[in-house]
Amino acid sequence: MRKKKTGATGEQAPPKARKASLREVIGWRELVSFPEWGIRSVLAKIDTGAKTSAIHAEEITELPNGILRFRVVLDRKSGHSVEVQAPVVRTSNVKPSTGVKQERHVVEATVRIGKHRYKIDINLVARKDMMCRMLVGRRALSRRFVVDSAKVFVQSGKPGLKHKKKMLAVRRTSVKTRRRKRESA
Repeated sequence: MRKKKTGATGEQAPPKARKASLREVIGWRELVSFPEWGIRSVLAKIDTGAKTSAIHAEEITELPNGILRFRVVLDRKSGHSVEVQAPVVRTSNVKPSTGVKQERHVVEATVRIGKHRYKIDINLVARKDMMCRMLVGRRALSRRFVVDSAKVFVQSGKPGLKHKKKMLAVRRTSVKTRRRKRESA
């Protein structure tokens, strides 16, 4: 029996590499929607360093029967948000980049990234100082996507003009802030 040759060395690719090539590419930044919550687009950072996904939520209130009511903040400047009710899946101890463990509520949500629609676990956290309202973690990406860190909006398509203007304003502000910090140091 003759072996299939691939690559310069003539060796056959390992099974995991072949499976990965069947996955779709996703950029390091995408627009994500939550159809059940009535949210059409949230700017999300695709973060392979995070195990679980996280979204910016405020005013988290525990209701009877294991239900949470919270506000998903979509725009940090205007404060535009959507009120959501979802059942608690669990509480989780998360160790963020600060290194101090936090207990967070985790809910299940149907997410849509490009043409892909599926359920993920997402923890609720304050991300008020972060540019992206959401992090998409490894569990949500697993067996679906390969991340291309040089690309953005691969699955969701380029955002509209209004979204682009907002992103440019945010970038200009962050550049000015970094300059001021350097100058004052």
